[in-house]
Amino acid sequence: MSPEAIDLLNKLVTDSENRLGRNGAEEIKKHPFFDGIDWGNVRKMRAPNIPQITSEISTENFDKFEEQPDPDPKGKKFHGGKRVDIDFIGYTYKADVEHEKSLLVNVLKDLESVANQELEKQYSSGALNTLGSASTNQVSNQ
Repeated sequence: MSPEAIDLLNKLVTDSENRLGRNGAEEIKKHPFFDGIDWGNVRKMRAPNIPQITSEISTENFDKFEEQPDPDPKGKKFHGGKRVDIDFIGYTYKADVEHEKSLLVNVLKDLESVANQELEKQYSSGALNTLGSASTNQVSNQ
């Protein structure tokens, strides 16, 4: 990592009284790590890395790690035989559930695509044109 990146991280990961940005976002934008960034046009710029994903809830671009016991159980309490990290109460992410959800979303997208192709076939064969013209005639006769 560059010295600027290390300095930025050190200034962000510190107590709130000394943290970069405590006086506003401009303080962060002026850090040397961001030299050369045109903040006025940042939303129009092309991202340097555009990840390929399979769905909106995709996690395939994240590293996978084996669960390991916490070497320092400070701040941990036990509830019903399970360790509870008080910093993450209510956090419910489960990798296996997210994977299943991702698969389901992909299947639903595939089904929608097939349904759209069927509608296009019916429309191009005239099956939907006759229905459309019949309902148009009914409306114009009223």
